[in-house]
Amino acid sequence: MATTGRESSPVGAELRALRKSHGATLGEVAKALGVAPSTVLRWETGERTLKVPHIARYGSAIGATPEQIDAIKRLAWETSKQYLPKRRKIVTLLEIERNAQMITTVSALLIPGLLQTGDYVRAMLRQDNAADDEIGGMVAVRLGRKDAINRLGAARLVAIVGEAALHLMIGGPDVMAHQLRELLQMSSRANVEIRILPFAAGWSPAIQEGPFSLVEFADKPPVVQVDHSKQSLFFEDTNDVSSFIRIVSQILSAAIDSAPSAKLIADRIEQLEIYSGRYRSEHPH
Repeated sequence: MATTGRESSPVGAELRALRKSHGATLGEVAKALGVAPSTVLRWETGERTLKVPHIARYGSAIGATPEQIDAIKRLAWETSKQYLPKRRKIVTLLEIERNAQMITTVSALLIPGLLQTGDYVRAMLRQDNAADDEIGGMVAVRLGRKDAINRLGAARLVAIVGEAALHLMIGGPDVMAHQLRELLQMSSRANVEIRILPFAAGWSPAIQEGPFSLVEFADKPPVVQVDHSKQSLFFEDTNDVSSFIRIVSQILSAAIDSAPSAKLIADRIEQLEIYSGRYRSEHPH
């Protein structure tokens, strides 16, 4: 059975996650802003709207960076334009990933969402003809997902990435090289394992099913999130989840291990850097 989860506030979810990542309590934020803790709670649950000009004060109160504050401001501006119910599904995804103990994500053609850089996301959105005034907020939402693997006590991530994703020229060679360097850097983390599904594997359920993630928790049954071009679907039914668990096992058996995967990524980065340098020399400004 697919579900969209409970409704919530994208901005509130981001504020709560940011506050927790900086180790600030509701009481500390309330004291710094001169409001009641219940007011801060209502901002974070979406019962009350925190206006864009006040987001900077909230961010300062928890010690957020200017970049983090700007990202939430962009999200607040986008949310004010009422791009929902898609937003509700994004918030559901944020909540699911942040409460996860382990995430196994499969993406045959693109870099998985949890590992995408801002430039890579922007390039995809522009190629998908997204409006310029929407892109900032959409990028902020996607980058906000990284909290699931960056925070203290982060989830373990196993990312199965199709070799094709290393070669699709999203945004040009410089954007791709930067994205793959980020992928390589993330693969060195203790909680992140990246495995490439090589061209030699041939047909794979990863191609048929499209991008999806199996999300496992410490205290409740797993959930599967499936990406489609316009929305995310969430599967909680035991039979549906069991089917995806079998698919993950099949895909893992065809993927190469993390060490040769890292070498494959590094080799592709070198190719892109050579290509980029040659292009610049042939097309001087």
